[in-house]
Amino acid sequence: MADNNKVSRRSVLSTVGLAMASGFAVPAAADHDGDAEQYPETCAGPGFNNTPVQPWSGWRFGDACRPQPPVVDPGELTFSEPPADATVLLGDGSNGDISLDNWESPDGSPPKWNTTENYAEVSGDWLQSKETIGDAHYHVEWRVPSDTSGSGQDPGNSGVWLASNYEIQVLNSYENPTYADGMAGALYGEHPPLVNAAKPPGEWQSYDIIWRAPRFKDNGDVESPGVVTVYWNDVLVQSQTVVHGSTPYKALPEYSPHPPEMPLQLQDHGRPVQYRNIWYKSLPTPASVVTFDSDQLTVEDRTTNLKASISNSSSSALTSVSVTLTSPSNSGVKVLPKGKTRVDRVEAGSSKSVSWTVVRLPFADDAPHLLTATVSYTIGNTQEEVAYQLPLYPEPSSENSENDDSNHPDKC
Repeated sequence: MADNNKVSRRSVLSTVGLAMASGFAVPAAADHDGDAEQYPETCAGPGFNNTPVQPWSGWRFGDACRPQPPVVDPGELTFSEPPADATVLLGDGSNGDISLDNWESPDGSPPKWNTTENYAEVSGDWLQSKETIGDAHYHVEWRVPSDTSGSGQDPGNSGVWLASNYEIQVLNSYENPTYADGMAGALYGEHPPLVNAAKPPGEWQSYDIIWRAPRFKDNGDVESPGVVTVYWNDVLVQSQTVVHGSTPYKALPEYSPHPPEMPLQLQDHGRPVQYRNIWYKSLPTPASVVTFDSDQLTVEDRTTNLKASISNSSSSALTSVSVTLTSPSNSGVKVLPKGKTRVDRVEAGSSKSVSWTVVRLPFADDAPHLLTATVSYTIGNTQEEVAYQLPLYPEPSSENSENDDSNHPDKC
């Protein structure tokens, strides 16, 4: 269906912004169960056959057997000026030449990137914001040059590193297969994008990233994981994705404690990539965390018991708590029970569970369909509402080609 082929940032970013203002959803579950008959141990596709298996997904890091996300056409993009209340880290040349005054190299030395009147280009080292940034909505525009060459992980390889530790991959992913969790729009090495919304080399592309930094206890244990939502060329490709640790290479991610406020980094991977119009808006600290047990429900899951946990991370009780889960119209999806599921009260530092039965007919297309979840509650004397999207999409077809074991540095 046309409405589902493109999940537009313009239609849902304000909703996600509302969600992130008062809480956030954390989907976390396996993509498949590792059944060897359905998922062979080795494949000839791009990627690896000997890397560790991710406990949350059942796939290996860079798994050669992992299906490619469906390809969608993002259509014509409209690039606008930053909001009046945004902090601009890199301009677009409209008010003069591009300046790197807000940036430095990771060692604190002056930045080495090349600049023109319209963009900054990767050169010689990583780029790091002088400012430390916490929870934020980031906007980043990037372009792979039209004369780029190579395949797999070679052309246009760079990355947006949130809190200097967690990479949203930048890569030429237009008609350029690579392992699914290593393509553009991926949380590198952890989660592929829901769809491939790539534009061809020579065209500007955009990321809008809603980022919640992880929190750590005094003893270094994880108090709450990082969570990220990404719109790639106005198309939803990461929906409240839980981050399992610092971005690895051919390994499983692990967390190392750090403050919520860290520099934003742009990666130098030795390939030419151009950036412009980078800005951010800080987000308030959330009061609640909503954790779902699944973020990928495929056509084989005709009936699914969908569970969620509502955790209260604030110092005050949440009262009059209710959750409403609604399905997209004309999708054949039914959610039981209908209407609001009431929890009533969640004490500070505790959690409550809710569940639904989701029944649906097979999808008639290859596009994601979105369940809409709305959580409302009262904290103190304030009524708050959290709204977000939970994707359901059909099993994508596997397209295999050559193995891809490019020469990667530790950060990829």
